[in-house]
Amino acid sequence: MKKTFLTLALVTVCIAVCFAAIAGIAGKWEGKLKTETGEIYPLLYNFQIDGDKLTGTAKTPKGDMPIEDGKITGDSFKFTVSIEDIHIAHTGKFYGDSVGVDIEANGSKVHSTLKRCPLPLKGSLMRYSHSCLTINCYNKLTKSSQSKKINSSCYIYLNQNSHL
Repeated sequence: MKKTFLTLALVTVCIAVCFAAIAGIAGKWEGKLKTETGEIYPLLYNFQIDGDKLTGTAKTPKGDMPIEDGKITGDSFKFTVSIEDIHIAHTGKFYGDSVGVDIEANGSKVHSTLKRCPLPLKGSLMRYSHSCLTINCYNKLTKSSQSKKINSSCYIYLNQNSHL
């Protein structure tokens, strides 16, 4: 009985760690896009994760546009952003502290590296939810007269109707 319980606990922790790594891409990411002609454009994405689906928005000159057809496989992802009749394909990889992304439109392909946007001063919540578990991560900035510190807490919940 103890062996079965320990095995189940170990499997649950391994699954939670995998989901936490995928959930790490959730949030705001920024970078710069340098075109072949030397022009530089700011990039800003707000990624949201739901299982193996990647959703969210991309900031464009036309405003915030939805991420379409987003999919995550391991630490790789792909999605499309459409601006009028132009469909911009994105493929990339999550590295923990950065995201490498290849952007392709109208036969041209460029690469950019995204960095996580700084946390807001009042704190933030990042949530990852899957059919079997939910992970909530809270970040809070605390200030004292001598220092600033970010406190992070993550809570993992096993959903009631899950069957592991």
